[in-house]
Amino acid sequence: MNFIICDDDKKFVERCREIIFKMMSKSKVKYDITLVESWKELIEVSNNQGNRIYICGNVVNKKSLDFAREIRNSGDWNSPIIIVTNKKEFENICYDSPLLMLDFIFKDDNIEKNLMNASNIAFKINSCCSCLCIAKDSEVYQISYDDICYIEKRLNENYSTIVTENGEYLIKKSIVSIYESLE
Repeated sequence: MNFIICDDDKKFVERCREIIFKMMSKSKVKYDITLVESWKELIEVSNNQGNRIYICGNVVNKKSLDFAREIRNSGDWNSPIIIVTNKKEFENICYDSPLLMLDFIFKDDNIEKNLMNASNIAFKINSCCSCLCIAKDSEVYQISYDDICYIEKRLNENYSTIVTENGEYLIKKSIVSIYESLE
């Protein structure tokens, strides 16, 4: 489990870390906290495999919504995103845009309680997923692990085929990257 905090406000980052430490101290799940302060770092982190929870604030010249869009544009439609900002005008934009936000939290409005609640929900979402999620043709498919018969690599191509009881899914991933996303 990797918590990714996108913000350059050191006090906010420290508050987030404390909340995450408090929440995860009750769990035996291994976790990391990664601080992201630039687009380049966000893209690098987004390309890593595994369960991620994004807590997006603001950095110089970038809004939390920009980070959320970049996460989704990278193809990561599975990771929960929690927007934390002090700009109320972003709330309507968040829920009107196709970013699949988990929560929108104001920095000045009981942030500890709200961030703890949202992080707990995000943790539960990442912990109970028993399906493989893939993005294909602008849609996200959830394939139950129980339905997967086998996965095969297409010869001389950068594609793999996931064969299920209900059909086949051709995706542009190697078997190794599919395996890593299962861990």
